[in-house]
Amino acid sequence: MSLFLSLLGFGAAGITGGSIAAFIQSLIGNVIAGGPFAILQRAGMVGGGAIVAIIAAVRAAFGI
Repeated sequence: MSLFLSLLGFGAAGITGGSIAAFIQSLIGNVIAGGPFAILQRAGMVGGGAIVAIIAAVRAAFGI
């Protein structure tokens, strides 16, 4: 798992309580499948590279 995603709270078992990711999820509410947050969450769970996940999340956010 990427250290960067792990530090943000995107862990192998899901979102880590009390993390930055947990805070963001609390602001978002229900996470949309295929959206930026979901992409980062999946990458954290399956061990995807942070750079690839971030690029995919940005593309999903801006529809590019």
